[in-house]
Amino acid sequence: MATICAFGLTACSADEAGSGVVGSLTAIGSSSQNGPLSAWQQGWSKDFPGTSMRYSPDGDAIGRDALFRGMAHFASIDSQLTPEDWEKSKQACGASGALAVPTSVTAIGVSYNVAGLRNVRLDPDTLTAMFDGAITRWDDARIAALNPDTDLPDLEVVPVWAKNDSGLTHAVGEYLASGMSGGMDIDKTWPDGTAGESVASYPDLATKVDDTAGAVSFMDRAEIGTRFSTATLKFGDEFVTATNDALATAVESGDVTGAPGGGVQLNLHPGTSPGYSLGFVGYHAFCHAYQNEALTRLVRSWAFYVNGEGGQANSTYFAQVGSPSVEALKKSKSALESIKAADNVNQ
Repeated sequence: MATICAFGLTACSADEAGSGVVGSLTAIGSSSQNGPLSAWQQGWSKDFPGTSMRYSPDGDAIGRDALFRGMAHFASIDSQLTPEDWEKSKQACGASGALAVPTSVTAIGVSYNVAGLRNVRLDPDTLTAMFDGAITRWDDARIAALNPDTDLPDLEVVPVWAKNDSGLTHAVGEYLASGMSGGMDIDKTWPDGTAGESVASYPDLATKVDDTAGAVSFMDRAEIGTRFSTATLKFGDEFVTATNDALATAVESGDVTGAPGGGVQLNLHPGTSPGYSLGFVGYHAFCHAYQNEALTRLVRSWAFYVNGEGGQANSTYFAQVGSPSVEALKKSKSALESIKAADNVNQ
């Protein structure tokens, strides 16, 4: 069962909570979830005026470890818990461990800094060749073949990528692997030998792309906004633009399965169309058991707010992320009902 009370977090005071939902939550996790977390925090605190939430975007791995060690009430992560994660979570969460449910879907776009070039078409094989150094000029014949009516400049291609591990990088790797070339050796980090220039983390990409003529980079849609031109990408036999409707199509046509600890796994439709399926699913990981009723009410109020219509509307509007599918949200609501107060408390 969660041992956070031993570290003095305010949510752990049953007397302070009384019969209402009040207190402060501490969460740690992915920097890519900063936007949705901020949107949810504002809406949640408005619905529950006696609450607050402190979020540290220290990274997916650090967020998992913090939850497993009882240093955070929940973790915001870029992928579902693994069976190994679930076993580790038992040290702080008790015999039932932790569970994770999908909370958002972030579309990933390909932004570029090439003056006068709009709506360029790119596919997995061409992007692989750009990032592994095989394509070095924007007027390369392989880019021209995808854009026969476009005047491409004789400009150096400068791939820009982030060093930190991320679910975003993992999703990019899966997209590149869907091409004929098989992509690059990518898991959650770009491999040694990736062409171009690197930055420390994904939040640093926008400035680097803005300052670099010829830059090309994979970025989440919230970071791209209206600041950069964005490529139209190929999925199967179709070129698709990253719109809310195209992302929603990939989400709703995906599949929903069970996950370790009774969690919920959402997989986007594979990158063969329909829809725009280059994206990653964000998750919240919670303990099944918390130390007392007051803390349990607080955690459940957050979990159900994020999973509900109000929370999803907030993150879509303010953070420009998509919602999990209707089926995923329904199954997540059922899974979250398992969050209870522990019968015995070990401090």
